[in-house]
Amino acid sequence: MAVEIPATPTDVTPQWVTEALASAGAIDADAVIDAVTVTDIGEGTGIFGQIARLDLGYGAGSGPERVVLKLACTEPANLEVAFALGIYRREVAFFEHIGPRSPMRTPVCHVAAMGDDGRFVIVMEDLSAGYDVGDQV
Repeated sequence: MAVEIPATPTDVTPQWVTEALASAGAIDADAVIDAVTVTDIGEGTGIFGQIARLDLGYGAGSGPERVVLKLACTEPANLEVAFALGIYRREVAFFEHIGPRSPMRTPVCHVAAMGDDGRFVIVMEDLSAGYDVGDQV
């Protein structure tokens, strides 16, 4: 799937989410997301990635009300290590090939894409209802 890869969660717009989810078949073809609230759910800055919750408001149609967004980190040194280790490629491959066949419960992945520059985006089901993110330290 050819989807533009946002650099940071704050770059995500209602139009971007509408196009990304529609191209993946995750929302009705006539759905229009007209509001996105971005909440950082990582403790500070992740070493190799950024993670945020997106609360979605619909002007038309329907789809998930909340999703989780994962993106590459922005720190150049960490980005270089992530590329060298294939971290992003492996995570996208997991959601494309392994997660759907796993007997374990994994989040439904709506979008998993790699950019030509090696960055990635994953938009997945939010499983956090009733849970708080723990301290990573």
